[in-house]
Amino acid sequence: DEDVFVYHTKCNTKEALGGAIYEWHQDYTNWNIMDGTPDHRILTSAVLFDKATEIGGCLYFVPGSHKEGIVKPDVPEAELQARIRRVAEHGEPMPVPPEKMAALVGRYGEPVAVTGEPGTVVIFHGDMIHGSGHNMSIHDRWILYIVFSAVSNRPQPVPRPREDFQASRRAPAIVPSDAPTILAAAG
Repeated sequence: DEDVFVYHTKCNTKEALGGAIYEWHQDYTNWNIMDGTPDHRILTSAVLFDKATEIGGCLYFVPGSHKEGIVKPDVPEAELQARIRRVAEHGEPMPVPPEKMAALVGRYGEPVAVTGEPGTVVIFHGDMIHGSGHNMSIHDRWILYIVFSAVSNRPQPVPRPREDFQASRRAPAIVPSDAPTILAAAG
């Protein structure tokens, strides 16, 4: 039992008939490199603003893959360090190598599409291997990500820290409210 804080938020948009592909990756790998988060005690809450469909470029998870910890590429140390620099300097995701993906799917089963109606909330671990494809539908797809971390897991000093709005270093612990609704809590 430990208090948590909001570590990171972002809106991920995929425009109709386009949108970026996100290779198979783990979020914690980037957060550890870019922000110095010392431990894997991070959960992401994905709030679907639009209907998420397979043709619309929804997320895919490899269920159980979070148990692997960080999945590093099998490359020479110099190449690994170059990839880590690209993550640190440009926020470029560290993709899970295809040969390791094949082995993970062999252990955990085929990836699962994360579909749902607007308002659906999906919670996943920072080590969960996930990715998404293009949005080939005629509908935009928006997701709000709210990332929660243990208070003791605040980002540590790094050479080039991201802005506080990208990786909170001083957000207070979340205090539960007895209010029956968000509006009542604000009033």
